[in-house]
Amino acid sequence: IKSAMNPVDYPRAAGVKDINVALKVFHTLKIAKKYNIPLEARTTVVPELSDDIKQIRAIGYQLAYYADEYHLQQFDPTNALDPELRDCPFTKKSDLEMLAFAARGGGFDNVFIKTKEDGLEEAFKVSR
Repeated sequence: IKSAMNPVDYPRAAGVKDINVALKVFHTLKIAKKYNIPLEARTTVVPELSDDIKQIRAIGYQLAYYADEYHLQQFDPTNALDPELRDCPFTKKSDLEMLAFAARGGGFDNVFIKTKEDGLEEAFKVSR
């Protein structure tokens, strides 16, 4: 999930011009829910692009009903497809932890962070 799913932010974050792309993603989420397909949502947190607390909280609100887990992944600029992003820094673990708290506030019970140094870690997990 690139950003909050709306016609302005999602196309920009996804690098496409289709303002309906967020609706298409949302439609896929609804199909997965309808057929009880377990879903793990992921956002790669790029500093100054997708590290906004409001965006992550909005994603939490939008996805909490559809996804079983939400993973916030550290950005690694080494092999970024967009050459401009290769100059961005790695996402700090402390930033991922703060954003995990925001996602939890947005409604996600099961939030994880993933870093190159420590791998996948539970930030918040609630059994159902």
